[in-house]
Amino acid sequence: MSTRNERLVDHYLRAIGIAGIYVEPAPAGVSVGLVPVVTITAGTGRRILCCAREADASSILVLVKPALAGLDLPAAVAQITAVARDQGVGLTPLETVIGRARTAIHTVNDQIDAMRATGDLRQLNREFREARGRGEVMIYADFLHVRKEQMLFAIATGLRP
Repeated sequence: MSTRNERLVDHYLRAIGIAGIYVEPAPAGVSVGLVPVVTITAGTGRRILCCAREADASSILVLVKPALAGLDLPAAVAQITAVARDQGVGLTPLETVIGRARTAIHTVNDQIDAMRATGDLRQLNREFREARGRGEVMIYADFLHVRKEQMLFAIATGLRP
C-alpha cells in the first residue's frame, strides 16, 4: 500500500504528464516500450528514461528499436540517450523525475505547515467543516490530501490554486 506522499507524487507526475521509455532485460537482449505517463512504480524492474512529451518518446522508440538488437541494458540505454540527443529531446532518469516530484510535495507540505503557524489554516478548516456538513467528506486527512493535490496541480501547471 502506498503512502499519502507517494500518491501525491503519482498525482504530480500525472498532472505534468511526463512520458517515458522503458528498457528492461529480455532473453534476446532488451525489451523497450512506451510509458505514456510515468508513475512512482513504473520503474520496478526496469530503467525508465523520461521526457516531457509522449510524442517525443514514441518518435525515439521508432528510430532506436532497430539498433537495439542484441544489446545489453547499459548499451541500450546509451543508444536511446544518443538518439534522443540527436533528435533534440532531453531524457531524464525516472529516479530524478521522482526526486523533483518529491521536492514539489515538500513545498506543498511546507506551505501547509506555514499556514498552520500563521493561522491561515482556519479558512481551510472552515471549508472542511462545510464539506463535512454537506456529507462530501468525513475525514480531515482525506480533505487535506485533496487540497494538497490541488496545490500540486497548481505547481505543475503554473496555475494558482
